[in-house]
Amino acid sequence: MTTHWADTLRNPEKLLELYRTPPRGDVLRIHSLHLNRRGPALTLRASLPQQAGLLREDRTEPGCDTVEFHLQFLDVADVRVTGGRLPADAAVAITELRESRIAVRIDGGRTDIAFTGNRAVSVGRLSTRAATPDGSSPVHHYTGRVDALRYSAPPATWEENYYARV
Repeated sequence: MTTHWADTLRNPEKLLELYRTPPRGDVLRIHSLHLNRRGPALTLRASLPQQAGLLREDRTEPGCDTVEFHLQFLDVADVRVTGGRLPADAAVAITELRESRIAVRIDGGRTDIAFTGNRAVSVGRLSTRAATPDGSSPVHHYTGRVDALRYSAPPATWEENYYARV
């Protein structure tokens, strides 16, 4: 059975802080992925294209029309990454497996990511920003207090403290 990615979130209230209704886009813009060897965990930095009409104006900065966030998958196995470079707009397909596991397939045309993991997916590191045509990351306005103090944009992908925790 195929499941929408938002239905696997163990903490969906974080997204609902910024959206009037839960986002249901099947296509995510994947900006980066981070494999954490201590987990084993995989963290995707993603954003939802064309969801500006669903954003709560009282919770977002003026001029911001894109929400960027991390999706963290735990107990990952069978990781396969092929194809092009990120960022890429990609369809996310999640299939239920047995014993609280899921199979994740992210198909971005030239970029393909597939893995299995635990069904409980965490969302975190939420920020709002103005959309750019090339998908680059200009100034971000983080929703978390510590993130807002530490970051104005995502650091390099090797920054373990930023990508390994949500």
